[in-house]
Amino acid sequence: MSYQLKLLADMSNIGEPGPLPKVLQGSLSDADLADLSWLPPEITGYEGQGFFWVDDVVAPMRRILDKAVVHSRVSALGKLGAVWAILQSDPDLLGRWLMPGRPDVYADDEGLLAVLAAAGCSEGETAEITAP
Repeated sequence: MSYQLKLLADMSNIGEPGPLPKVLQGSLSDADLADLSWLPPEITGYEGQGFFWVDDVVAPMRRILDKAVVHSRVSALGKLGAVWAILQSDPDLLGRWLMPGRPDVYADDEGLLAVLAAAGCSEGETAEITAP
């Protein structure tokens, strides 16, 4: 079960839906959670806020790219030498890229995005490389 923390003044969302904080889990009613102004002073940080039940959120599917496609797109943009130099400078990163049985990479992989940025790829080039 997920809850969304909201600012009561305008009902705007604070953060992303998720489980209730441990201190609030238990036998509290939805009405109690909707306005936390009744909380004792030792529980702070929720003034003017409330938790509201939301349907469980299903995480979106992460887009997967074939590494051969990434390689081809990087090469077409003339960045293959820079990317290869970065990979060769970090054995762990190189190992991750060349790992047998892992022919793909997530389009939003932080390592991939960091390497592309370090290789001088612009946001547009990165978007082109990681496009579906």
